[in-house]
Amino acid sequence: MKHVPSLVETSTFNGIKNTEDNLKDELLRTEQRYKSLFHNNPTPIFTMNSSFMLDSCNDAFYILTGYLIEEIHDNFHTFIRKSQQAYTTDCMKKAISGEANQLNIFIVNKQGKEIEVLLSLIPITVNERIEGIYGVIRDISQLRIYEKNLSFIERSLNNAQYIANIGSWDYDPHNDKLYWSKQMFRIFGLDEKTNTAPSMEQYLKYVHHDDRLRDIVAIQDAMEKKKSFNYESRIFRKDGMKRIVKIQGNPIIDNEGNVVKIIGNTHDITEQKEANQRLVDNEKQARIIFNNLDEIIWSIDISSRKVIFCSNGFEQLFGYCLDDLIDERQLWQKVIHEEDIKGIPEKLITLSQGNQLKFECRVQHTSAEVRWIEIKALPIIDDLGDFIRVDGIIRDITEKKKLDAKMHHIAHHDHLTNLPNRRSFDIKLHELIHHAKKTKSIFSVFYLDIDRFKHVNDMLGHNYGDDLLKEISYRLKQVLQSHFIARTSGDEFAVLLHDVTEEEVIVFAHNIVNVMRQAFHISEVESYVTASIGIAFYPKDGENAVTLLKNADTALSFAKIDGKDNYKHYIPEMNEDSHNIYFLEKDMRLALEKEEFYLEYQPKIDVKTKKVIGCEALIRWTHPKRGIVSPAQFIPIAEESDLICDIGNWVIKKVCKQLKKWHLEGINTVPVSINISAQHLLKTSLLDTIFTALKANHVSPSLLELEITETSLIQPNQSVFSTIRSLKKLGVKLSLDDFGVGYSSLTHIRKFPLDTLKIDKSFISKVPTEKDDAVIISSIIEMAHGLGLTILAEGVETEEQLLFLEEKNCDHIQGFLFSKPISNDHFKQALISGELIIRG
Repeated sequence: MKHVPSLVETSTFNGIKNTEDNLKDELLRTEQRYKSLFHNNPTPIFTMNSSFMLDSCNDAFYILTGYLIEEIHDNFHTFIRKSQQAYTTDCMKKAISGEANQLNIFIVNKQGKEIEVLLSLIPITVNERIEGIYGVIRDISQLRIYEKNLSFIERSLNNAQYIANIGSWDYDPHNDKLYWSKQMFRIFGLDEKTNTAPSMEQYLKYVHHDDRLRDIVAIQDAMEKKKSFNYESRIFRKDGMKRIVKIQGNPIIDNEGNVVKIIGNTHDITEQKEANQRLVDNEKQARIIFNNLDEIIWSIDISSRKVIFCSNGFEQLFGYCLDDLIDERQLWQKVIHEEDIKGIPEKLITLSQGNQLKFECRVQHTSAEVRWIEIKALPIIDDLGDFIRVDGIIRDITEKKKLDAKMHHIAHHDHLTNLPNRRSFDIKLHELIHHAKKTKSIFSVFYLDIDRFKHVNDMLGHNYGDDLLKEISYRLKQVLQSHFIARTSGDEFAVLLHDVTEEEVIVFAHNIVNVMRQAFHISEVESYVTASIGIAFYPKDGENAVTLLKNADTALSFAKIDGKDNYKHYIPEMNEDSHNIYFLEKDMRLALEKEEFYLEYQPKIDVKTKKVIGCEALIRWTHPKRGIVSPAQFIPIAEESDLICDIGNWVIKKVCKQLKKWHLEGINTVPVSINISAQHLLKTSLLDTIFTALKANHVSPSLLELEITETSLIQPNQSVFSTIRSLKKLGVKLSLDDFGVGYSSLTHIRKFPLDTLKIDKSFISKVPTEKDDAVIISSIIEMAHGLGLTILAEGVETEEQLLFLEEKNCDHIQGFLFSKPISNDHFKQALISGELIIRG
């Protein structure tokens, strides 16, 4: 490994007319400063000779590659992904011929890990001869990861093009049509709303007359020779401003080898060109490296209080040059934000003690613009232990701070209403509890639900519903002012009120209910909703978040039960609801013993003959005290315990007895279907129960049909397989209930020996008006018939639905058009007559 190239080798000093000894001392000091900036720079830098062998590397290079100094190979290709070595060599040849360039490659470190980097190659010129190459490496692997994560939050292609000032284009040479991205219009000074992409002839009018031929040749070569192109050109914007652009294009070739179009991008590099020109004219080779970095590099001599070096960008960031800030210390009071300057003296003491310094602060530009920066300062101590110099780096992290703040806002706010979301609410609630415990104060929690919102949303559309939620949020903010409001889910909000009395809380709740009653006028459509509110107070209604929220939710439930459009303050008696559930479960067990349950039957109709061909047995319950209890109320409770299996067994036995009774009465019986829960299907005793009931009542298995849900077929165990096979072998029919709304697939249908598919009523209710549902139903019927299955449509309520199903060759139907669930006596009459007496 060779020595680090000194400024003596890379720069020419003019106008020095001191003595030879003074010149050597000055050169030595300059070289030491250069070496310090070289080695202490956080950006990996290296030099190589004209044979492309490494001469020197700074410390950041060793850190990036993971090698020790003695382990570094002279051959730079050792660190490059093999597939990119030839390409890198070509770029090095360009640099050694005097053309600085950048390339995107992967560096392979000592552990074999590939790191994506941006490599800048800059020729080293000595006495107008190119002696080697400067290499500047920028690790962009984390940037790639960050960009990938950011893409999930925003689709930022246009923003990225705007930031990079790169426009993309697509040219159809056969039709002479150009497609421009938004940034292309910006580059050419055109308004995309009032202008269209030009033809090639129109485009050439924007190009400098001396550069037009190159554009024409590039397109011709792409078409005829299938060559890509990459060149710079001059253009004139619509406003007459001259710009320099870099144009890249690639022909797109079809399978027959013909060029179908050319795609590419145009990069406005005017500012870059101008900056490069200034660097070439005004800066020495050593400074070219640092002026191409994003960071501001600076160095100050402590004894003379003079700036040794300061890269471009400092004055742009601060509005002052570094010399001004050193000469007039009071300027720092204006530059550094007042909240951040307090800690600066302590940091300077740390620096003077020989410790490195790294911190973030805000600075104020002379234009009053405030920006965030990160400062890293490295104290330089001489051999005598004296603090002689400070080298440092400044990074503008304003955009990162803005992005962090934006990401934080997105993570903690609802995208529609811009209110805090559930996560933010939970954090604020825990903070309030912590504060209230320390200060012995009280606060309240509101759970607020918008009544009738779903109805409005369904009737007027989701866009209207979104606008309505925004208006609701606005009204809440008007009423609650500075108090914390969050949107926790669809039409549910949560509120935290602190530093108010219980009486004031009730006033707030009353005002919210009143303001929500007022009409909403959105898109010239008037709508009405109301609000129900549940209120809980800390600490009397709960001393932790879980209890407070549970009790507020309980109060909300009571507000809705009590007719909605009101508010309820939690009281302990509300917990009786949970007791009711307990007693309802207990009463169900007694109901099985006391025969309080009974069955109703909903007929199944043959579509062609309109005759009754079967029925579905539906359980009902008349409680001795509660009266009629809806299945929607007791079935979910039963499903939370093994009661659902006991009820299922009761229904099986009851149906078999009824089939026997009809047979003995001489009635022509039809198959009866029974709903079997997923839990029941898992019971190995189910098969014995069915077999015993059929045998005891001398009922043919073909008269019994079991309706199972799609949930039962998801990842079934061997017991389920065995039970279903045995039932089928026995002769019992199997039906898949509510097909289309769960998790079913052809795999499940083919795997199990089903007889019937029941199309869920949610599809039937929308036909024939909803084309999508009509197509789905048609496909289901065709598929089922192809698999040898019978199709039954449930929830048929209109003649139009019946006509549609007839046209689609549906086999059987069930629904209120023919009959609601009816008693045993009514159904028996239907069996006797062969047709239904009741419709509706």
